[in-house]
Amino acid sequence: DELEGLYGRLAVARLAGFLTCSEFGLSETVLLELLMPTSNSSATLMLSSGNFNLSTLCAVRRRMGEFNLFKQII
Repeated sequence: DELEGLYGRLAVARLAGFLTCSEFGLSETVLLELLMPTSNSSATLMLSSGNFNLSTLCAVRRRMGEFNLFKQII
């Protein structure tokens, strides 16, 4: 509920859906490929539309804390 309040229900639902479907988590690169549209390079990315950029994805990742299911790349 806190994440939805901060980032919007659609954005959090899209991110949670991809993380739920993956057995071992997803890397930031893969998540960005799924969550950041590339069809219009001049468009403004809006979280209200469920679209992320690297900055917003990192902000959500920090907020997730112990529930972080992003794949750790070492």
